[in-house]
Amino acid sequence: MHFLFAHGSQGGSRTPWMDAWAERLGTLGEVHRFDYPREAASDPDAGRVALEEAHLGALAAVRADGPLVLVGKSLGAWVGCLVAARVRPAALVALGYPLCGPGAERAERGAGLLGLPAPLLVVQGTRDPLAPRHLLDPLAGAAREIAWIDGANHSLLVDDPRRQAEADATAMQAIAAFLRVHVSG
Repeated sequence: MHFLFAHGSQGGSRTPWMDAWAERLGTLGEVHRFDYPREAASDPDAGRVALEEAHLGALAAVRADGPLVLVGKSLGAWVGCLVAARVRPAALVALGYPLCGPGAERAERGAGLLGLPAPLLVVQGTRDPLAPRHLLDPLAGAAREIAWIDGANHSLLVDDPRRQAEADATAMQAIAAFLRVHVSG
């Protein structure tokens, strides 16, 4: 299994957060990271075309010999969902979906989750203001699952550092279970 792992709007593909998640995902398959153009990532609505082109370019560079899963943190999850119709991945995993972020059109970002051509798992913190539970839960369906991480924020971080390993393990268990059900190979 191969993961094309896209970063969020804050930082790039080699931040400590991305490093830690790439290591976790690496226990399930091969992880391929890339960077969006910084100016496009800082203004996603204006940079949407450049973000999609960067995502598609990174995908073209991956030589996958097995199923390909698009994984994204926030912005990377949103763009992954945008390009999914063109690339038809085996599945998508969103680590913090920006349903109603600054300048976001909630209806557009929510509707974009409904017509995906591949199964989707959203791993979301219960304290994430960018995707409150009452807005995200109704978007779940047969091939759209949501794994809520209790007490986590948009970056899946909890306030108590002693509980972080437990939160990360819960997220990884949800990802592994989702992939076992929806992705063969």
